[in-house]
Amino acid sequence: TINNSEIKLKGLKRTALHNGGDSITTLNNCRIISESPASEEVVPLWALGLSGTNRVSQLCDNATVYYNNCYIQGNGWGTLAIDGGKRVRMYVKDSTVELSGPRARGYGAFSIGDALVSYDNCTVNVQGYPLLMGGHGNQQNGEITNGSVINSTLYGVMIFRDSGSELKVSKGATLNSASSTFVVKGSHSYLNIDNAKLNPDNGVILQLMDNDEPGMTASRFIVPIGADL
Repeated sequence: TINNSEIKLKGLKRTALHNGGDSITTLNNCRIISESPASEEVVPLWALGLSGTNRVSQLCDNATVYYNNCYIQGNGWGTLAIDGGKRVRMYVKDSTVELSGPRARGYGAFSIGDALVSYDNCTVNVQGYPLLMGGHGNQQNGEITNGSVINSTLYGVMIFRDSGSELKVSKGATLNSASSTFVVKGSHSYLNIDNAKLNPDNGVILQLMDNDEPGMTASRFIVPIGADL
């Protein structure tokens, strides 16, 4: 348990907070801040349009983390990351999540694998994807609820390479995005939307498309049908 504390990091690749093993971590009234320095040595996954040189936090293995009334901010490729998870859970409540700055483009939180990411009464300001879901499997679930407000310079939620996960948006949540609210690429996912405000600047609530990214190891990809060459 971490109470009333501030954790700051400036460095390449490293995270300000790492939760792994079978740990259960609770943060109350904390500030977690990571500065992503400029460098040509670190190149994040280009296919998703990410940039920056680090992410603020990482959740892996079988760990669970609770953020209560916290401020979490970075300017890299991600804020709340999941990587190498077997079964992970992330509960963000009454908190502010920000990804901003000249080198920032990425995600507020990334639900991948057997994972759940929950925004409960949160404010999420992100250059990129406030919530990113997908990668593999069918258990990378997400929840935006209880008056949470999402503000995005791109999409509200991006889902890709998914086979049956669920996204819940409910209880007065508001999603403000410069482009489409929900983008679902190469996936069959469940979107459960109830009592929510969806405000895409381009007027598109749900955008379905072929998957156009090759993953981490593929050497080539096929241009989706209908693409303008």
